[in-house]
Amino acid sequence: MRQLSGSDAMFLYQETRRQHQHTMKIVVLDPGTAPHAPDFATFKESFAKGVLTVPVFHWKLVRSPLRLSHPFWFWQARLDLDYHIRRIAAPSPGRTRELCEVISEVASIGLERDRPLWQMWWVEGLEGGRIALVVKLHHAVADGVSSAQILLDSCSESPDAQPAPAVPPPFPDEVPSRSLLLGLGIAAQIKLMLRLPRFLGMIAQGAWVKLQRRVQGRPGLTPPFQCDALRFNQRLTPQRWYANVSVQLREMQRVRKLLGGSLNDVFAALVSGALRDYLRSTGEMPGSSLTATMPVSIRTPEEQRTYGNRTSTWGVTLATHVEDPVERFLSIMASTRAARDEREAKHPEFYATMQDYWALHNLFANRLGRWVHRLTGRPGYNLILSNVRGPGRPMYAGGMRISSLMSMGPLIHNTGLNVTGWSYDGVMSVGLVACREQVPDLWDLAERIPAALQELLLAAEKHAAREEGGRA
Repeated sequence: MRQLSGSDAMFLYQETRRQHQHTMKIVVLDPGTAPHAPDFATFKESFAKGVLTVPVFHWKLVRSPLRLSHPFWFWQARLDLDYHIRRIAAPSPGRTRELCEVISEVASIGLERDRPLWQMWWVEGLEGGRIALVVKLHHAVADGVSSAQILLDSCSESPDAQPAPAVPPPFPDEVPSRSLLLGLGIAAQIKLMLRLPRFLGMIAQGAWVKLQRRVQGRPGLTPPFQCDALRFNQRLTPQRWYANVSVQLREMQRVRKLLGGSLNDVFAALVSGALRDYLRSTGEMPGSSLTATMPVSIRTPEEQRTYGNRTSTWGVTLATHVEDPVERFLSIMASTRAARDEREAKHPEFYATMQDYWALHNLFANRLGRWVHRLTGRPGYNLILSNVRGPGRPMYAGGMRISSLMSMGPLIHNTGLNVTGWSYDGVMSVGLVACREQVPDLWDLAERIPAALQELLLAAEKHAAREEGGRA
């Protein structure tokens, strides 16, 4: 068996009927590139033969008796593929909007926990004969980086590549006994107690770092509850509404070259510009800046092929109150740099270790946060921003070229807007999700993102020209 970490189990503990904790990965395939494009029955048959290449598709959840510890995964060899693999047709004319309607419907229903926590939907009827594979995977199984690895393990760099060899089961195909689970739960509690002094040292180190930075006047993480509530910062509903647009990576990289910073800074800036334009058009622009929470990977090179969750989080400002695009970008870059510096000064494992001590994490991060929200009317952060680097080269599945990749992350508490970027073969796909009832005009926001990038690129080029002229 394999025990879930606190970071993995958190997504199970905080899941409700309104707060689904699965992610969505969407692979759009072009059958025209395959000599013999498969139909649904052929695909399902070939998937059944190759499913062992992705071990997590066989992981089934087992709870610890008396909730003594985080749950466990055990290997289930036989899969009910009629449940896991479904078929659906997109409405005519089968363009991106119609595909996103299908994704929205699939995302609005949670996963059953009595079987491995994933489903795959074969979506046909898309424009040009394309096919989409919509994979719904629980966040307890994988974060963004490990989801990208699952995708790579499932695909190939050549249309005629041989299937990857099957991975042998890592643990026996048998349901563990209650006595075994009880013993493992007790052992886990003992380990947590032995690690408590180390965790208290992490808390002390973090508090000291924060105090030092404050005394020195150095900025750090943007704290929670600093932003005004917007309509996507209300109580979540079960219904999800998804939209997706694409931008060119070369244009984002051009901005980075002209202004500095990282690709993640550019991503945050174009989302900020789109939000600013959108909220001004609806008359909802607050006087203070919007803020975002950003999950960031803490995986070491040795952990690149492991599953589960290895992330920390940054709190950042999006500087939506700043009119000039370049100044807005520089403010965002300063905020992300300060967040990175503070996190790096603290113990890198602090956030993940705190989630192992779930009672403490739940008290301070969840319950206390809800109380503050009720008292102030402010959300912890306005939205979630996530940016994952995907394959930089063309990939194939079943002999068909992958024409595009899309991603969708979960919503949490009163942070009811998630914007996730996933790069692939020179294109950044930007997926937005919110509650359908709260943001029925989500496409209006999404379609402002490419325009925000063009505005930022033009402003960056003018800024660079002025700087060059000043030096001359």
